[in-house]
Amino acid sequence: MNCCNHNCTQGRDCPARVAKIGRKDYAKEPYPASPWQRYLKHLARWMLVCIAALLMLAAFVMSLMVKGERRIDCTWAEISPDFTPAMREACRKARRA
Repeated sequence: MNCCNHNCTQGRDCPARVAKIGRKDYAKEPYPASPWQRYLKHLARWMLVCIAALLMLAAFVMSLMVKGERRIDCTWAEISPDFTPAMREACRKARRA
């Protein structure tokens, strides 16, 4: 039982009074979205699309490299030290044919 149950006359000094701590605006509207936020979201989305496309292209090229047969460029076969004698002989036969 507190003093407010019986015609309290203490007003602001009443011990049973509950103080409000801060104001809460439950119906507060959010700030409108900035155009820069939208631009950054679109930029991020397109960057992800481009990265995905590049990864798919790299996977496609790698699959072609694995499946395809190895070809020798015979342009520098006679003077390059990177060619084995068997490769040089194959280039010579290809030029004759």
